[in-house]
Amino acid sequence: MAGDWHALGAEAVLQRLDASPLGLSSREARDRLARVGPNELVQTARISPFRILLSQFVDVLVIVLIAAALISAALGLSQNETADLYDALLIIVIVVMNAILGFVQE
Repeated sequence: MAGDWHALGAEAVLQRLDASPLGLSSREARDRLARVGPNELVQTARISPFRILLSQFVDVLVIVLIAAALISAALGLSQNETADLYDALLIIVIVVMNAILGFVQE
């Protein structure tokens, strides 16, 4: 039950932490600080927004869609077919919208 702190009641948590409803004594707080260190989050390296945006284009399906758009555009240009060019444009718009959505979510 080491990871089930959320399921414990307040009294059980206090008992497991060897604390009281009034908190720790100054001496106990100093001892615990020396023993386990400060209660701080570890800072991680921040990823640049540009790198996050680029990471949206490395998924296999996105690469397949980009390749399909390029092939469709090449066929449209070589055969003078506007339908293929519209298909290519639509695929690129979908890929860009997907990248923007993924970027905003991250």
